[in-house]
Amino acid sequence: MKTFLNGITLETFASFMSGKVYMNEADRKKQLSYICTDSREVEESSVFVAIVGERTDGHKYIDTATEKGAALIICEHMPEKTDPACAYVVSSNSEKELLFAAHEYRKRCCGSLRAVAVTGSVGKTTAKEIIYSALSKKLDVYKTDGNFNSVIGMPISLLGMESDRKYAVYEMGMSALGEIHSMSSALEPYIGVITNVGHSHLEYLKTRENILKAKLEITDGIPDNGYLIVNADDEMLSAVDYSKYSFKTVKCSIEDKNADLYAYNIRFTDRNSMIFDYNCGSDTYTDIEIAGVGVHLVRTALCAIAAGTLLGLSAAECTEGFANYKNASMRQNIIDVGGITVIEDCYNAAPESMRAAIDTLIRLKGKDGRAKAIAVLGDMKELGESTDALHFSLGEYAARAGTDTVITFGELAKNIADGAISAGMHKDSVISLDDIGEEETSDLLGKILKRGDVILVKASRSMRGERVIELLKKLYLES
Repeated sequence: MKTFLNGITLETFASFMSGKVYMNEADRKKQLSYICTDSREVEESSVFVAIVGERTDGHKYIDTATEKGAALIICEHMPEKTDPACAYVVSSNSEKELLFAAHEYRKRCCGSLRAVAVTGSVGKTTAKEIIYSALSKKLDVYKTDGNFNSVIGMPISLLGMESDRKYAVYEMGMSALGEIHSMSSALEPYIGVITNVGHSHLEYLKTRENILKAKLEITDGIPDNGYLIVNADDEMLSAVDYSKYSFKTVKCSIEDKNADLYAYNIRFTDRNSMIFDYNCGSDTYTDIEIAGVGVHLVRTALCAIAAGTLLGLSAAECTEGFANYKNASMRQNIIDVGGITVIEDCYNAAPESMRAAIDTLIRLKGKDGRAKAIAVLGDMKELGESTDALHFSLGEYAARAGTDTVITFGELAKNIADGAISAGMHKDSVISLDDIGEEETSDLLGKILKRGDVILVKASRSMRGERVIELLKKLYLES
């Protein structure tokens, strides 16, 4: 995890620290290049942050970092051997030190910044990208890249943002209570966005009530004159009493006509996109187009329009930006492989996003009675005690939605197969694999798929569902 530091001096960067600074007087004006947490990414004049993680301790790699030319080490204890050419900051907790430094940088150097922070159980990255597309048509906007959405990645991304930026979109994920609080407090976003409260992270947080509490921590950094944008169709978010907050709340919906922004008349095009109309107060806007065929994206588009107008754009300027929206890698990308429509959605999975993906699968199948809808579904992780039940209910959903064939892979996903059969799918249309074997899976797909069919591939990231896409390309593009 690495980002460019825009040539900030060692002296200035050290001033953002709360820990004890050890620095040679002669090095104060040295310009810093990058900040990273992986010693393999260290370059000359980098800042290396030694994080104590679950799998490894970054302190073991301090010597490697200094040998590669690191200018500053942030650590929790001084190494046995120090490098006189390197500065050190010693703190009780490197992770918290990173957040502290990011907040100080934001407070002292980025006073004109109006940031949008996005969180939610699913759809965070998609929401970030759609909001960015809405804003960037007219505004110079910074956004976090890749997976810089954690208590380590988000502050690193903030420290790498140019100080003269006026607009930015940040993503905030979490695995425990308190993490979004720390990130929001560091960033102080002008606008917070919550996409939904699902079942992701039940393994750690135990209840959806705790997940809601964790997501609402995004409000901890929003100033009194700021805004919170929420999905009013989420039953957990719709039950919150927002009157207790000093800032204003904007509700977006495709179900509630009384929401601040309400979308309706959703139509699907032959361009793998949707067109919708929406109301905002007494104003009506028509024929808004957004790429994708999942109706949940319309709700996200409303959040983007809300964010843009709060930042001074017109509704038309926001929707013009949608033309630049592209799905992030492995997130419900729709591709043609030898005449077969493939929904590549392999980045991650949770019950809510799985159901949305199945809806997309059925939508793309359309009314052509010759086409089949095939769902290749793998394990969903981090669901705790509800794991088996949530997989089983997903299988029921797939069957009732009209899926023609369900193929599962992974031990947990066997429950999806059981659920599909329980809901009425013929057992010959439900296939369980322990994992994706190249020869076995290729033979299976070759027998099932025909030109015009639609196939969805979705599972948690660790299941590497993209292997199915690779097999499909070999089967239909290289044969």
